[in-house]
Amino acid sequence: MKAVRNDQRLISRQRRNGRRRNSGSAFIELACMGFILPVLAVISANVGLLVFAAWTNDAACRDAARCASEQGNKSDAVVAAACAAKRYATAGGILGNPKVLTGETEFTYEPFFDKDGVPQLSKGPFVTVTTRMNAVLPLPMYVSEKGLTRFVVFKQSYTFPLMNPNQQDKITPMFNPSLAAQEEDHLQDAIEQAAATARAQAEQLAAEQAQQSAQASSADPAGPTAQVPQQPAEPPV
Repeated sequence: MKAVRNDQRLISRQRRNGRRRNSGSAFIELACMGFILPVLAVISANVGLLVFAAWTNDAACRDAARCASEQGNKSDAVVAAACAAKRYATAGGILGNPKVLTGETEFTYEPFFDKDGVPQLSKGPFVTVTTRMNAVLPLPMYVSEKGLTRFVVFKQSYTFPLMNPNQQDKITPMFNPSLAAQEEDHLQDAIEQAAATARAQAEQLAAEQAQQSAQASSADPAGPTAQVPQQPAEPPV
């Protein structure tokens, strides 16, 4: 009987020690998870933000290059690309807005003009558009160029063939004073011509009305009879 009681005491003591060890290991695991989970959450937010910023900049650059390829000169292409990139504007804060870079090496509009200023379609005219987008990460990450930083810059370039190139940018600049004066003279001439046409039409209409009045008076020599207003009848007494 003593041996059985000793065995039962030993088993109960082992069970109590096991419970203590289990509770201690659970506390250690909970402390480790409480430290690791926030770090994993911040890293996941960084990765999601990087993926979203890269996709946004890529889509903005692709649409900007497509819109620029449909324009006939470089100035219109720059405006069209900027308008296309604005459609991907974010709310601000940790993400910037995609911007079209207009440098010589970043925005290339090449229609391959010949000596007469005519684009050579056989050489494959093209336009290259580059966009840039900034992002601020919640947790600093290692970037090969800048080391450990929170600020990341995304750049993307797309090249599309020109759909309708012309020689306007090659022959005439965006603003030419002599051409502006000529256009102003042409506009003034057009205004004067329109005014003269309006005066002639008014004079012709007045002459037609006078002729119709003369014909009506010759057809009725007595002229129109004047209508005498009738006095209202007096009520009977």
